[in-house]
Amino acid sequence: MQSRLSVFWAELKRRKVYRVAVVYVVVGSGIIGLGDAALPAWDRLQVPVVVLILIGLPIALVLAWAYEIRPAEPGPTETTSEASSYVPSAGASALPTPADDSRSIVVLPFENLSPDPDNAFFSDGLTDEVIADLSKIGALRVISRTSAMMYKDVKKGAPAIAAELNVRYVLEGSVRKAGQDLRITAQLIDGTSDTHLWAEKYSGTVEDTFDLQEQLSRRIVEALKGALTPEEGRRLAARTTDDPRVYELWMRARQLAFDLTGPGIKEAIRLTEEGLERYGEHALLHAAIGVFHYLLYDFVRSDDETLARCTAAATRALELNSDLPEAWFAMGFSEYKRGNTPVTVRHLRKVLELEQNSDALWWLAFLLSEAGLTTEARRYAQEAVDRDPLTPMAVLSQGTADLFSGRFDTPIRLLRDQASRSTIDPVFVHWWLGQALAYGGAESEAIATFEKGADLGDGNLAVMRDETFPRFVAQCFARLGEFDDALRWLDRASEWGFTNHEFLAEHDRFLVPLRQDPRFLSLLERLREKQRAFEA
Repeated sequence: MQSRLSVFWAELKRRKVYRVAVVYVVVGSGIIGLGDAALPAWDRLQVPVVVLILIGLPIALVLAWAYEIRPAEPGPTETTSEASSYVPSAGASALPTPADDSRSIVVLPFENLSPDPDNAFFSDGLTDEVIADLSKIGALRVISRTSAMMYKDVKKGAPAIAAELNVRYVLEGSVRKAGQDLRITAQLIDGTSDTHLWAEKYSGTVEDTFDLQEQLSRRIVEALKGALTPEEGRRLAARTTDDPRVYELWMRARQLAFDLTGPGIKEAIRLTEEGLERYGEHALLHAAIGVFHYLLYDFVRSDDETLARCTAAATRALELNSDLPEAWFAMGFSEYKRGNTPVTVRHLRKVLELEQNSDALWWLAFLLSEAGLTTEARRYAQEAVDRDPLTPMAVLSQGTADLFSGRFDTPIRLLRDQASRSTIDPVFVHWWLGQALAYGGAESEAIATFEKGADLGDGNLAVMRDETFPRFVAQCFARLGEFDDALRWLDRASEWGFTNHEFLAEHDRFLVPLRQDPRFLSLLERLREKQRAFEA
């Protein structure tokens, strides 16, 4: 959750790749079956319907969290060593005060030096926690864990990484966990000059994990900013749990869950529920159960019971700790799946009060764009890209605001660039690129893009109820001249929270046949009222 589901997404365990679910086949088969059963002229309409399905129907693209975009070719790097020497200077306690835009840092994945390679989850977890700590400091620009984790096992020098991410400072480190003994080393590097500013060691036991982590985070803040406000100090000292056993269980479980496979998510739930029985009530465990049930709902089974468990767990977590970003994230998306977009936005804004979470930023950009609040959406999208420049979802959120304003050139340009990159599962990018091309009138290229995305999919079909689905079905029915059904599905889209009346009225070319229909005009007025209420 640290940055990816970082509401939770601020503490998310390393996502190797988003396995985005594509249901072209499932949904397309359903529409084709419906037409075959209900439309007398089906033989004549079958071919155009299939084309329309390729343009507008695919669903299951809700929480495609992060694509495996690797940094450029490996190069030489400064290797973090346990023997790193401290570099004293006249101002060792604080760096020269940089300009505001220079208070930027990336925390690279801590190297696992433990005898047991399976302890990699611990070093990754510590990386996430330090990033989460620094993200609580308003004056710092901290690269999100999603982009930072792109550099795991990549041998590249600090100046090159700093240039790629547009940051000044780079933190490198290592973790050695042997039994109960724990040693953390870290060194801070000025990426503009490749100068090692300081290197320090922190030793203790697993019981001291939280104290050591806080010491390191405060040391970094001291160097970059010089002082903490009282509120920032309180947040930095606040802990998701005081029990190191709970913390370790959380890190293991989220590593399983955020591989986004059915078995992994179910095992994460089992471990976390077992932790509640063994260690008692902990807000972090309840929040984790909420997050994992949301993933279960989104990627495995979309039933009411799963969503209810997500809500119940998030509610209990907030009762125990109302300052837990993961709990607000889980609560927000349980509301999103019920169509309560304004409530989801409110909860995501609460996450941002607690930490600058890039996942919350780009999700807000998406939601506000669909709600028609594109000016505000652009602000969130820009900040998301500043903090998470290597994540397609952050880049995509920039294009979405323009797409839902009828400016299709920008998303087409951005998405073509993303589609050209080396990604393991680029389905989501191709889906949005195809959508932008279709709205812009390039239907042949849109169809080819959808087909390529489908060919590149890994077969992990979603079974979720997709909140974007109704609008695409409405477009298909509008093109078929089935206006009653098109309006019915647009009503459903409105129930899910799509209130961007300007897009429907002026920019969605597939709805042109409805533009003079009094029922469509009445729908637009209802959407205006919803948008005004949303803004209020």
